[in-house]
Amino acid sequence: MLIMTSHRRTRRFAIVAGAAAACLLAISPAAHAGARAWSDGYGNVGHGEIVFDRKEIVVCDSRNDTDRVGVEYEVAYGPFRRTALLQAGPRRGCKIDNVLLGTITSAKFCYGGDVSSGPGSYRHCNNTARF
Repeated sequence: MLIMTSHRRTRRFAIVAGAAAACLLAISPAAHAGARAWSDGYGNVGHGEIVFDRKEIVVCDSRNDTDRVGVEYEVAYGPFRRTALLQAGPRRGCKIDNVLLGTITSAKFCYGGDVSSGPGSYRHCNNTARF
């Protein structure tokens, strides 16, 4: 029967904890090495942001007026793609959305009286950013 002393248990725990921490530090930067946050907007009208892991999007309207702001973005999950629109306004405020399956692969910031992509919408959009 092996009886471990308190000193041995403490040392063993320290070695295991150190190895686990080293693995996490080694894996973490590699997983996000190519990722960067995205931000776009138009003057003081508003702005949109996507966090570096491409899982959360924020859009903010900076004015109390009749215009809206939005970010039209594409989400990819394996072979599947879908386009979504997150919009804020016409009053000052922000909206947040999260992607549960997949990642955001492209986005563009839009502003105007109607930021939907449907026929007859009145909007201006910045260039599409691809990730």
